Amino acid sequence: MTEDKFMCEKKAEGQFIMLPVIPLRGMTVLPGINIHFDLNREKSLQALEYAMTGGGKLFLAAQKDAGVEDPAGEQIYPVGTICVVKPDSQGSRGGNQPGKAYGDSRRKFKIP
Repeated sequence: MTEDKFMCEKKAEGQFIMLPVIPLRGMTVLPGINIHFDLNREKSLQALEYAMTGGGKLFLAAQKDAGVEDPAGEQIYPVGTICVVKPDSQGSRGGNQPGKAYGDSRRKFKIP
């Protein structure tokens, strides 16, 4: 995964953790909400895999232009939601990998 697909979460004064970022097309995630979403971009699939094998968290934010295939930091809205990834037993659907997450808290996107 490239560095532009991570954001920092401040844990305590001077302590940060890195979270994978998944830009969403036409969708916004709010804290306290369970969501299901489909992933088909390779980088998004890698971010989901990284989150599931790591700390179980990722950062979901809407991308500004849904037509952009590989959005960079400035093409993603600066505020998103840190989410806890949950296993999805539905399996692949028509080339798309389903994702399932719970919105934990709102944060501002910051590229390290």
